[in-house]
Amino acid sequence: MWLLRSLVLVLAVCVAACGDKTQTPAAPTPTPSQTQTPTAPAIPAAKLVDLPYDDSSQLDICTSTGDCRWGESIQNSGTGCASGTTAVLRLSLVNPPQYGAYDYPMELVGGGLAAKVVRPNEVVAIVSVGNVPKLSWTWYYVDLKWNNVTCP
Repeated sequence: MWLLRSLVLVLAVCVAACGDKTQTPAAPTPTPSQTQTPTAPAIPAAKLVDLPYDDSSQLDICTSTGDCRWGESIQNSGTGCASGTTAVLRLSLVNPPQYGAYDYPMELVGGGLAAKVVRPNEVVAIVSVGNVPKLSWTWYYVDLKWNNVTCP
């Protein structure tokens, strides 16, 4: 009997140590450093700039009351496309410049600047939405904002 008990004990220890070979082992769980999330390729950046001008071409559509439409050209000098563009003409009468009192939105003639996709090297003509008084402006710039988008 003693031998039978010893044999059962050895068999039980062997089964416990070796495990059940009929079950498949679980796959290891990857650590965060082992998982890779695909990244979208970067969209090339657009860069809209106000082009140098000829003094006579800025106030190009004037009325008899002296109010004028301000015209400018902007160019995409970046490698990507721009869309959702907004342009605001900011004028100052004093030196050093103080902006904010004379701000005028600018658009394509007929509208649609925000919807337009401006491609690399493309030049776009824009004009003030409202009339700009014909005064002795000492400082100005066109504040441009846009979104970088994939070129069509």
